[in-house]
Amino acid sequence: MTEKSMNAAIDTLTRQMLLTTFAVSILGIGAAYLLTIFLTRPIRALVGVTQAVARGDLTHKAPPWGDDEIGKLSTAFNRMTDEL
Repeated sequence: MTEKSMNAAIDTLTRQMLLTTFAVSILGIGAAYLLTIFLTRPIRALVGVTQAVARGDLTHKAPPWGDDEIGKLSTAFNRMTDEL
């Protein structure tokens, strides 16, 4: 193997590694963005309901999101507005 062919092989491998790293980085950023949107949706909905209640509109209800902390907070918030 000559030095020229070895340099060509190293250059090819380096380009492939850089492209792979770039592609994986783009996929990771995209996945993180989608997860952020998915995970913050219940919080944004609850904020919207609290803003409506702060304006005096007690008809808005927080959507149920499950049995986690946000879901329990939504349920408690809805109970509070029902009592008011």
